Amino acid sequence: MLLTPYVVWSMMTKIVATTDVHHILKSGHFVIASYVGLGMIFLVHALLLFLSGVAPRKFFRHAWPVFTFAFTIHYSTASISLNIEVATHRLRVSESIANFFSFLFKGEIWVLYVTKP
Repeated sequence: MLLTPYVVWSMMTKIVATTDVHHILKSGHFVIASYVGLGMIFLVHALLLFLSGVAPRKFFRHAWPVFTFAFTIHYSTASISLNIEVATHRLRVSESIANFFSFLFKGEIWVLYVTKP
């Protein structure tokens, strides 16, 4: 595990050194498009929360650990346990609802907050 950053760095260096600049810029456009898409998803979530009568700012503040974890691992199913913990402790959703919706929607935490009784 200690060598992982060095291995990743060496692989990235080799790819950048042996790849045409045009392809690297194309990859940069993809990264920018990904972040724009992510921003659009956050806006849609905020709109859905607002239309449901939930304060989006309060929700995002409480649910931020789940979003950052799911974003850094790029696999929402792995965030189910953290999703359940945040939903029950920070968002005050009952445990049975948190378990049911976490597996049904694969970590979409906004669904839990909107559907809480």
